[in-house]
Amino acid sequence: MVEDLNHSSQAKYPKPSSRKSKWTPASGRNHFIDSYVSTVQTHLDNFLSSLQGNGILTQGHNNLSRSGRTAIRELREREDIIIRKADEGGAIVVLDTYDYISEAELQLSNEMFYKEVKDDPTELFKQELGNLVRNFSSDLIPEIEELIPATPRPGNCLNC
Repeated sequence: MVEDLNHSSQAKYPKPSSRKSKWTPASGRNHFIDSYVSTVQTHLDNFLSSLQGNGILTQGHNNLSRSGRTAIRELREREDIIIRKADEGGAIVVLDTYDYISEAELQLSNEMFYKEVKDDPTELFKQELGNLVRNFSSDLIPEIEELIPATPRPGNCLNC
């Protein structure tokens, strides 16, 4: 007997919406949504950067010589330095790994802005976001629900 793969997969997985959403929540209205948007943007930036760094995604002509590409690869592989994009502008900064981690620990130890949590609050945030979405207009709920990750994960500070 031959199984109709298209028919059986449609029963298991709903068809994604073909409508393009133009709705964007205003920033500052809800810190959960702002945090989620920021996390998604960071992950997308990191993903695209990794594709470009691996040569999978290229934009136009490569303007580096072979020795230039080798030098960049060797810098990237060093464990005593951390290379990051600057907070503003298009600059790149090179930091000593020990100093970078020490500064991160100093920042995170400031109890005025951060507090240590005993448990991962990600699931709680997901539930609160779900409750918030259910309070929206019924016209918006399907579009918004598509944006909520099925399995959210906490961020990784060292990859920021």
